[in-house]
Amino acid sequence: MMQQQLTWETCRDRVAEFLGVESAEVARSTHLFNELAIDSLGIFSLGMHLIEAFGVKVPLSEVSSIATVGDLYEAMERHREVEA
Repeated sequence: MMQQQLTWETCRDRVAEFLGVESAEVARSTHLFNELAIDSLGIFSLGMHLIEAFGVKVPLSEVSSIATVGDLYEAMERHREVEA
């Protein structure tokens, strides 16, 4: 699978795809646990889905501080720059 360029839109679309919801339902402020009902195993699975899509790995030490889809995107942006 060819990796996509990481943008807010592509990240939002991949999160929506993973969860089986419309992209319009996912905003930067959407809370992963409360609004999207993702548990700790779900966040790990979502992370694996996003690594496959974008090739960006967020260290497990940062995962606990991710609460919203926007937080997830920003963490991926930070680590994309480090890996580049």
